[in-house]
Amino acid sequence: MTADDVKYSLDRELYVGAQPSQYLSNVVRFDKVDDKTIDVILKHPEEPILTILAAPSFVVCEKKVLEAHGSDASLEAKDKALDWLNENSVGTGPYRLVRWEQHSQIQLVANPHYWRGKPPFERVVLRHMPDSAVQLLSLQRGDIDAAFNLIPEQVAILKDSKDIWIDSLTSTDFVYLAVTSAPPRR
Repeated sequence: MTADDVKYSLDRELYVGAQPSQYLSNVVRFDKVDDKTIDVILKHPEEPILTILAAPSFVVCEKKVLEAHGSDASLEAKDKALDWLNENSVGTGPYRLVRWEQHSQIQLVANPHYWRGKPPFERVVLRHMPDSAVQLLSLQRGDIDAAFNLIPEQVAILKDSKDIWIDSLTSTDFVYLAVTSAPPRR
């Protein structure tokens, strides 16, 4: 990937107006400095940006591939690549998308062109399981290899299992809570 690919991918998110663009409201523009450097120009430099740019929504894609499928990263936002992107992978990560079923599952396979070498798994399936009790049962039966957001009581059930590893990890997810000291008058 080149700095041109990075800048194009970020410009596309900034200008096209898709859902992730709302997180870039503090960004004025992206400037290419050299072949390996992009400057992010912010309206308010004190506001956070690294956690936003590290989110999966801001994956770097090859500019030539995006443009070949109707992408346009200009202010005019004539981008036509969204439908194609919903069904194809153009990222640089260890896995590529082969199937997506909304509210059901995502199937990934190893990317043979991954820049860090061969990924550790040939295939990864992410299943949508909103119910933590279903996740717990599936984990105990060996139907799944990982579960997220189990409640403390469910984790306690698993803590003595020799076949299950429990770890608490930092996440890029965040919760925003706004509180005012002067509620609106009724």
